[in-house]
Amino acid sequence: MVKDLVEANGVAEELKKRPELGIVVQPIPMNRLRVGVITDASWGNAGGGFLEEGNKDYWEETDTSWIRHHLLPRRLLFHPGAAPGGPDLHRISRQCLTTTDSGLHKDKWDDKDGIREHEEGTTWRGTTTFLKSNVEEEINRPINERFMQLAKKHNQGGYLLVYYDSNLETEDGLSNITIASWKSYRLKRCTMNTLSAESQSMLQGIGNLHWHRFLMAEIITKDLNIDNWETQLKDQPCIAVTDSRSLYDTINKCRNTSAHIDDKRTAIDLTILKGDLEKIGGQVRWVFNQKDEPELPSQNQECWKMVTYGNWL
Repeated sequence: MVKDLVEANGVAEELKKRPELGIVVQPIPMNRLRVGVITDASWGNAGGGFLEEGNKDYWEETDTSWIRHHLLPRRLLFHPGAAPGGPDLHRISRQCLTTTDSGLHKDKWDDKDGIREHEEGTTWRGTTTFLKSNVEEEINRPINERFMQLAKKHNQGGYLLVYYDSNLETEDGLSNITIASWKSYRLKRCTMNTLSAESQSMLQGIGNLHWHRFLMAEIITKDLNIDNWETQLKDQPCIAVTDSRSLYDTINKCRNTSAHIDDKRTAIDLTILKGDLEKIGGQVRWVFNQKDEPELPSQNQECWKMVTYGNWL
């Protein structure tokens, strides 16, 4: 939200003024030292761009409408946000007029089926007309997300790996944590939905969690066997934190992921996650996201504060 951006800008400004500030390694007793990871992902939020640009088609604006002239043959109906230089989508009617050699067709561009083949199923040339509108209902109505997701090219993931006091798992209030590793990156595999993106991000985060747990075991001179290191590290509980309720519910409440998830590749990822967490004695915790639960106290609403509060589910 805007207030989060304002606060982040304030933090960045403070760091510029005081370069001596940095990440503080907090004192945590070895018998209570744990490693955890916070993961997050956004579906279709990175890259951006237009679906159609650089061809011979062009826009024409009149007093009452925007007209897209299609000089090249096409199969799909035209979406007004698919090419640069067009209208403000909130300032045009949700209906459009498509003129082809076969006649005039009235249609709606702002619905889940707005980008589809022409009803005749053949290529066509002509124009698509979008009437200008000042109707308050159309101006304030949100644009269907299907087009916005198609216009974006890839998905972003990230994790924050922390060393924390085990009291954080069971007690309310503040506990010491130390940020040890972090990364924001483009997800390498295409995703079908938010759950798919979140599961990929958590898989990456847990991989780094294993590495740090292994390093910590070596530091305390634990004799590890490569064949069953997961079992040997089970006495070092860990947590993986997410703000995705669907990911949390699927891992903790869904017994047969393949039966409940249509995207089978995501079902495989989640099955791997569940088996991995069971082997290492790990748990998934969910933190409230502000957009999910606006009535919650402020310390639960802001996900960036999750590493300092113990009231995780």
